[in-house]
Amino acid sequence: MKLNASAITGATAGLLSSITIIGFLYFHMWGVLTIGRTDLSRVLWPSLIMLTGGWRTTAAGIMITVLSVIINCLLYATIAVVIHVSAQVIKRATGRR
Repeated sequence: MKLNASAITGATAGLLSSITIIGFLYFHMWGVLTIGRTDLSRVLWPSLIMLTGGWRTTAAGIMITVLSVIINCLLYATIAVVIHVSAQVIKRATGRR
């Protein structure tokens, strides 16, 4: 997999996680992504804490939500690129192709 494909895959994963959580928020299913005392919504979408009470009704809330989704996509893309580069470095260090 090339570096661009890794970044696109990471950004897509970030977008899908954000869309899923927004769907749960929209249908008032907030506690669905909870395991024990861990809220997976905050693990999968760390910038979720930026959302305001009017996240879907006011212009400012919608813009903050869009910005939060973009930040999440960039975060996932960055993580994917770091993993890709790390795997390449390890592969070269061990002499594998």
